[in-house]
Parts: sequence; structure tokens; C-alpha cells
Amino acid sequence: MDNKKLFILDRVASMGFFITLIIYMNYKSLTVLLVTTYVLLVTAIVTKYFLFKRSGQKVYLLFAFLYLALVAAVFYFK
Repeated sequence: MDNKKLFILDRVASMGFFITLIIYMNYKSLTVLLVTTYVLLVTAIVTKYFLFKRSGQKVYLLFAFLYLALVAAVFYFK
């Protein structure tokens, strides 16, 4: 997979993660939304890691750790 496809996959996974997280926080009883949120989160973090490995830009690792911190904060304070 080239960098352009990986970048597009990263953006789609990141936007999908935030959308499903917001929906899940409103409808907490749907397990499918929780699973989808985690799948998109893992996809976003993995693509950010591969983008970091290919480009060497540390900002991708920073965003990956920020996503993990966001999820931890959301589920800790819920």
C-alpha cells in the first residue's frame, strides 16, 4: 500500500472514530457502536504508526498517543 492510500485510510478511520465515539456517547446501549469505535481507533493508530515509519514525522506518533489518551479519558469519566 502506498503512502497516499495509507493517508486516505488514516483520515477515514480517524473521522469515523470520532463520529462513532460521539454517537456511542449518546446511545450507550449499542454494543455494535462500541466495537466499531474500537476497530476504527485501532485502524487509525496502526495507520498512523505506518505513516510514521515511512515518513519519519513524529507528529503521527503524537496523534496516536493523543487518541489513546482521549479514549481513556472518555471511558474513565463516563
